[in-house]
Amino acid sequence: MPRFLRIASFQISPNELAAVAGQVSGTPFEVVRLGRRTDLLAYIQRERAAHPEGEQQLYSSWQQSQYLYSMFNVQNDPLDNTRYPELTWSTAHEVLVSRR
Repeated sequence: MPRFLRIASFQISPNELAAVAGQVSGTPFEVVRLGRRTDLLAYIQRERAAHPEGEQQLYSSWQQSQYLYSMFNVQNDPLDNTRYPELTWSTAHEVLVSRR
C-alpha cells in the first residue's frame, strides 16, 4: 500500500467546470471570483480559532471552507489511477449528466 494515494476521476478548472455544466444543463454558468486563496485560508484560520470545539466535531462549520481550499490548492500530479486498471474513471461531463 502506498504512503500517498493520488486518485481522481478527473481534475478540472473552475472555468472548465462552468463550461461543462453549461453544456449539460443548457444554462450558462459564470465563474465569480470571491477572493484569493490566501483570503480563504485567513478566514479558515480565524474560524478555527474562534470555534475550537470544531476540532472535535464530525462536520464543523469551517470544514467546508477547508475542503474547498484544499481542492483549489492541490493538483495531484501524477495520478495513481493506473494502479487500478479494472476501474473506469468518469469524466466531469458523465458525472454531471448522471446527476440530472
